[in-house]
Amino acid sequence: MAHSAGWTAVAFLGGRPRRDRSGRSCKKSTRLAFRAFVRSRCLMPNGGPDCCGQCAFNRTIQKIRSPNRTDESDRQEFWNNSYCTLRFVKLTKPFWTYCANYSHDAPKILGAKATGWIFASGIYEGYVRIPWHGSTEPMVGVPTTCSVCGRKTESGIELTTSDDSSLGFCSNRHYVAWWRTQHNDPAICADHFADPEETSK
Repeated sequence: MAHSAGWTAVAFLGGRPRRDRSGRSCKKSTRLAFRAFVRSRCLMPNGGPDCCGQCAFNRTIQKIRSPNRTDESDRQEFWNNSYCTLRFVKLTKPFWTYCANYSHDAPKILGAKATGWIFASGIYEGYVRIPWHGSTEPMVGVPTTCSVCGRKTESGIELTTSDDSSLGFCSNRHYVAWWRTQHNDPAICADHFADPEETSK
């Protein structure tokens, strides 16, 4: 069974399209089967099909050939060695990290240029994504004190700054509000996230 940088549904089923009993293309079924295969063989909870844990830019996807779901060392190797070869950053949570350059197709990664921001899965309020601070990953779900409102929380967001100090945030909204003071991107708006004043009542 082939497993290359661009693990594809066709490769998963032997390199040629399949058809169901009626003779119709099984492209959709093949794609779903492939995704189920990756989840069952590899690794860990998946925060969406477009995550870095299934992207051809992930160095571990490029190198791994036959991950063994029963082998703890295989799973640890995947997490420990996940690294984005496009943006040159360590991926500490590959299945919960995203960007616009996601690709499962190895040929498309040649000559690619990074587009937009890297995103992390934010504090749960439904599945939401929050931008990294450049190449610095916000750590989500950690105890902290909010730098915006002073609220203490057991499940907030913490960010290490360039001088090795840290900033804490009680919510996605307060993190993104701070982030907007550092990055001029009107497409990312703090108002899209839950108001901590409301959720804490």
